[in-house]
Amino acid sequence: MVTEVTDSADGEVEVSPEEGAAILRGIRDGNAGRVKSPDEVRKLILGMEHMAEKPTYEELMAENARLKAAKEKRGSISFKVSEKGALSVYGMGRFPVTLYKEQWLRLLDLEKDIREFITQNEDKLKAKE
Repeated sequence: MVTEVTDSADGEVEVSPEEGAAILRGIRDGNAGRVKSPDEVRKLILGMEHMAEKPTYEELMAENARLKAAKEKRGSISFKVSEKGALSVYGMGRFPVTLYKEQWLRLLDLEKDIREFITQNEDKLKAKE
């Protein structure tokens, strides 16, 4: 089944993509008994690495654009209903701020008090940059 074994300097066995595919087909078809030696198993593993497709330039550019858009979106605030029915606000910090509807309404009713408190304690409060 395996026609040629090539040992590298560190003792690993290299396999061509074709040989790796042949070994995989043997395993898939129930002929795993043909893979007898540790060298053949190592060839299988190394062959799978060679068979992995590399992304194209266009795919890399598209992924880069998607990641940049996601980074820009991070600064925005978004809302989501949690599994337990609470309102979660994302974008305020590392973790969402989650409260139930009644808690949000109580907090919103205190808007003037919160703003006044912030003004009175401006020198003690830190601003997150």
